[in-house]
Amino acid sequence: MKGKIDMKNTNYEQKDKNGFFISSDVPAWIDRDSISKFKDANFRKIIDFFIFLNPCKDLCTRADFSVFYKWSAPWKKPYKLNKQLKHNSTNYKLLFPAKTYGDIENALEKANLKDNFPNDITSERICFYNNHKAQFMSVFYHIRNSFAHSRFCIKEDGDDWIFVFEDVVGKKVKKVSARMILKQSTLLKWIEIIEGGEKALSEQKQ
Repeated sequence: MKGKIDMKNTNYEQKDKNGFFISSDVPAWIDRDSISKFKDANFRKIIDFFIFLNPCKDLCTRADFSVFYKWSAPWKKPYKLNKQLKHNSTNYKLLFPAKTYGDIENALEKANLKDNFPNDITSERICFYNNHKAQFMSVFYHIRNSFAHSRFCIKEDGDDWIFVFEDVVGKKVKKVSARMILKQSTLLKWIEIIEGGEKALSEQKQ
């Protein structure tokens, strides 16, 4: 894998007085090398989706599941979009949700995304504060924030890319709300499935 992260320069995290898990203002793993990839066509497609066409209504007024993406009930039978998205990653045990910010540290530990992050970028996984009823809506929310605040980096893995994401809340104290390791190929598959709508998924099952 190209572009391994130099863990010697990685900032160590700590807890604040309230017990919340805290990250650095500018973590050392957010490198400048990733900037060279920003003009790539697939990167632009991912950015357009998660920033401008994000299905989270509280983030984007332009796109939502029912109107823009033609999904009437994405999380229910017969489609169960959450299962479709997990199946189209490289790790079905992908999600490590936390119900509160106080639960984040324990969830990060379970996902191996806590100590010396990002110490392992070989396996896709997502640890996140679950602030939406549907877990993947929370995931889309945190990915959007990571992009919007430029709190991510990209590492090459053969013909694929690995995205390292972190989302935080708070101006003075950066309280961790999500950490994610995701492949570019996975993100592109997710976009294809969601943009295809219920009709495309129905045709695949026939």
